[in-house]
Amino acid sequence: MADAFYRVEFGALLPGAPGIVVLENGQVRGSDGNYIYSGTYSGGEGPIEVLLNVKPIQADAPSVFGTVGQQFKLNLFGNFVPGGFTLAGSSPVQGGLGVSIRGTKVSEVGF
Repeated sequence: MADAFYRVEFGALLPGAPGIVVLENGQVRGSDGNYIYSGTYSGGEGPIEVLLNVKPIQADAPSVFGTVGQQFKLNLFGNFVPGGFTLAGSSPVQGGLGVSIRGTKVSEVGF
């Protein structure tokens, strides 16, 4: 179930642009138009943990945490659910609201 393309939607301090991520062989790659993501995941059925490096595409890119143009890391925990996954994690901003992410499967990797 894990290895696939997913549409992702974010909930945090600010609404985020929807994006696409690819989970494949323990690697995560994706973008939402303002930021690119690269990292790892563990799990394939049930619980999942994701460690992400998040980098702005442009220097003035706003994030869902209210920052502008900053690179940061996220440690996310959640579960695979029918048709996708849900994740949550702390804000990289001291005292900031956390993030929730919903991923909906859109395609197998080898289509």
